[in-house]
Amino acid sequence: MSKKNGIDEFTAQMIMADDTFSSAATEFVNDPEFAQAWDNLDMGKLTKQYDKFVTSATAYNHVHRMERRLWSLKMGKGYIPSNLETKFRQRIPSAISQYSRAFHSAEGCLDALESAEFGPVLQRHLHKFTGCLFDKDHPFREAMERHFTQMGCSAKMIAEFEDAFPGAGHDPIAVIGNGDFSNLRYAMQEGIEAQVKALRHTHDHGFDYLHGRCGPPAWAVTASQVLAYFGISMSAWVVISIVSVVIVLLITLCATNSLPSWVLSKCDYLSLKLNFTF
Repeated sequence: MSKKNGIDEFTAQMIMADDTFSSAATEFVNDPEFAQAWDNLDMGKLTKQYDKFVTSATAYNHVHRMERRLWSLKMGKGYIPSNLETKFRQRIPSAISQYSRAFHSAEGCLDALESAEFGPVLQRHLHKFTGCLFDKDHPFREAMERHFTQMGCSAKMIAEFEDAFPGAGHDPIAVIGNGDFSNLRYAMQEGIEAQVKALRHTHDHGFDYLHGRCGPPAWAVTASQVLAYFGISMSAWVVISIVSVVIVLLITLCATNSLPSWVLSKCDYLSLKLNFTF
């Protein structure tokens, strides 16, 4: 089956076949500020930075999956064999570098969208698309899940992220950015700093913050600030979800020719330069 912009046409058509999504997409494209924002958008910068994010985040997620397995081991057995903990701790400096590179690129994506003055448009419309992510049968959710799975996120990681959102119709810009797209970078920076602190704690002290065989709550964390760090770090991934939804939305609109003819040249650039598929 032919593909446009990294997504097969059938999947894109399935997404647009949903009346709610299609109506939201029409309102998005017809927003009075959309045309100027699209004209201003540096698609080269957006796609290059997002591609770099995906590469670095995939490398980081490989280490994070190992970390989660060690969490489960300690929670189940009450201890982690010292050789496994030592090997993991040796990987942490590299993981911090990969994580930092990923979110530096994510900041570049925010810069591209904000410089194009896409913020006000997204503030008005993005929640209509993020709301679809809470419908387990929606093809847009399925496309997003496949994308994050390819990026190295496990099913449990995706479920944990989803639990961090309230419910359907959640507006991440309103909650994370206090209604202003330009505030997202501050929320993301706070989350990045918290994640790095958690990783550095593990590098220096191992998994001392976990109590094995404690029963619920599942984390069973000591009084240290590590639990708070992990909670705050989730905000950085919420910002990533916003950027990812924008990327997948644009790909879907391009793949189904749902944008005005005068914007199709940037769709071609999106297709050629963005190196991932669904």
